[in-house]
Amino acid sequence: MHIKIRTMKKDEYPLLRKFFYHAIYVTDGCKMPDQSILKHPDLAKYFENFGADGEHALVAENAGIILGVIWGRNFDSKNKGYGYYADGYIELSMAVLLEYRKQGIGKELLSSFIKLEKSYNTKGLSLSVSKDNFAQHLYKEYGFQIVEERDSDLLMKLDL
Repeated sequence: MHIKIRTMKKDEYPLLRKFFYHAIYVTDGCKMPDQSILKHPDLAKYFENFGADGEHALVAENAGIILGVIWGRNFDSKNKGYGYYADGYIELSMAVLLEYRKQGIGKELLSSFIKLEKSYNTKGLSLSVSKDNFAQHLYKEYGFQIVEERDSDLLMKLDL
């Protein structure tokens, strides 16, 4: 399989909703929540009205099919996300379709996104990851540090 990482096109931004749903971590044996959960304002803000200055998204594509997406939002102290660390840090979201996970697509997306944000002189990246989520090992591999351990998740940051 040949994976191409490219910038997400503006007309593809509605896909962020779908991929955000795939980014919701559910422990093994548990059922995914109903998609209506995405209507909650605390979740909808991750994909609605995407594309403000400093907001970027990349897709992993194979044969014209988008298999994964990584994007960042410019939240601030007045409009915090779950993975908010500090003003100037882009909050990261990433999802790979279930059937394509554990094939290195997440690594390619994350590596490309870090390079992209460095080229824009972004201060850093932050995110929230469930303690049980295997993805936390990927983030650590790329230099993310745990800055806060909460009940069920970790707040991580990467200074750029």
